Amino acid sequence: MQSVLEIGCAAGPNLRRLREKLPSTQLVGIDINKQAIRTANNYFRSVNDDKVNLFVKRANQLADLQDKSFNVVFSQAVLIYIPPGSINRVVADMIRLSSDGVVLNEYHLEGADKGFFDSGRWVYDYYTIIRRQFPKVNINIQTSDFKGGSWDLYGSLITVKH
Repeated sequence: MQSVLEIGCAAGPNLRRLREKLPSTQLVGIDINKQAIRTANNYFRSVNDDKVNLFVKRANQLADLQDKSFNVVFSQAVLIYIPPGSINRVVADMIRLSSDGVVLNEYHLEGADKGFFDSGRWVYDYYTIIRRQFPKVNINIQTSDFKGGSWDLYGSLITVKH
């Protein structure tokens, strides 16, 4: 694997873990929180890691990135904050940006392709959303390892392979 993009990287905890497993991979993260990006940038600079690029950007602002510019694109508990008017575009961009696939650790509920708002978070039917836009990709959905609260009801690990 040569490059990974995380949508909603916060201060980079997932990217730190990935760095341990993939020491030579180019890691890129985006988040809307300027302070979180600053904290993550400071950390990666402190450990002399110049293969990490972090940017302040919203999940619905990916149009300027080139198709297939990352091997894998992923999100973890981020798309639950994307409203129905933007979710199709965000998911389409994530798939468009990946050459190999996408990994979503998000809330999923069959039949909720237009969104279901539960306790301040959006739940979607990712299978239907993805299949409508990309009928030929392989989609696998399994229960997420996250536990507690709504994760017990909706938590799903969704993988999409080209």
